[in-house]
Amino acid sequence: MAVTVTGLDEVLRSLSSYARQLPDACAQALFEEANAIKNESQARFVPVDTGELRQEHAFVDESAKIENGIVSITFGYTGPYAASVHENPRAGKTGGISPSGKRYKHWAEVGQWKFLEIPVLEASHGALARMAGRIRSALGGRLGG
Repeated sequence: MAVTVTGLDEVLRSLSSYARQLPDACAQALFEEANAIKNESQARFVPVDTGELRQEHAFVDESAKIENGIVSITFGYTGPYAASVHENPRAGKTGGISPSGKRYKHWAEVGQWKFLEIPVLEASHGALARMAGRIRSALGGRLGG
């Protein structure tokens, strides 16, 4: 019994094309996921007094790094007080009064601590499926799902 396979050259060309496109498609999918997490953090979680932390210190690095087959991206909040607000359980919940009973001149009336960690954890449910869909779309929808 003889088996003849035809079209193998075309399959190999397609695979080679996917291999060239895949790192950039993965980087773009990760960028979009990080941006969605940042936006959710800004909209629902970050404490707001002056608005500076939410408006001027949130960022997503626009260039994902691709090293040794690993795609990574940096995103978060900058500013001299971002980390201390993120880790302060009273952030956004003080009502303008210190633990000693003194009134603050400024305080956040909305938001909460862990304002980036919480949306990251929420986004982790379904993140791989969302990114796979973005990658599939970037490759022209030609990969199976």
